[in-house]
Amino acid sequence: MNFKKLLIISFILGGIIFRTDSIKAESLSLTDVFQSLGILSNYEPKGMLDLVYLELIEEENSVETVLDEPVEEVAVSTSKRSEDESVDAEKLDLLARIIEAEAKGESYEGKLAVGQVVLNRVKHNQFPDTIYDVIYQPRQFEPVMNGTFYNEATEESIQAAYEVLRQDEPIIDALYFYNPTIAANQDWFDTLEFVDEIGNHVFRR
Repeated sequence: MNFKKLLIISFILGGIIFRTDSIKAESLSLTDVFQSLGILSNYEPKGMLDLVYLELIEEENSVETVLDEPVEEVAVSTSKRSEDESVDAEKLDLLARIIEAEAKGESYEGKLAVGQVVLNRVKHNQFPDTIYDVIYQPRQFEPVMNGTFYNEATEESIQAAYEVLRQDEPIIDALYFYNPTIAANQDWFDTLEFVDEIGNHVFRR
């Protein structure tokens, strides 16, 4: 019994599941599997002894038509890591949602600045040291308290969050932002150092 024939039987005994565009072997009989591989046409094995018998009587070239054909490359991803994979998905989602909730209707520059404030707080010793904890710090972000933070972020807000997470230098050096037309504690904000004004938001530190 040559190596190729032993290999066929070992495939069967090992429970190998063959998958092709037209086969799902786990739902087929042994006959269907052998027919699809081109090993037999009408002969139906009844058990393992019949399989051994079948192996002995099959012509060498009929087996080679199955085993000697080039095997197509298995579709396993070996591509280079995409840029998106270098950004933590949870951080991206959290940052995109707070950007969307706080800067909806603002320019892309305004969205970037809001996202940067969150990251600046993460790096500052007066605030929590994770994006999650900064966003959920009590009484800091109105959207978390009123529930709008949980709305799905738009593609623009996701892109802004991604850009902020990927950049090396801060886009804006601010720890706070507010809308002066609706801010409840305007006097306190006025005690902080002014950084910039973008759209409807004033940024301070």
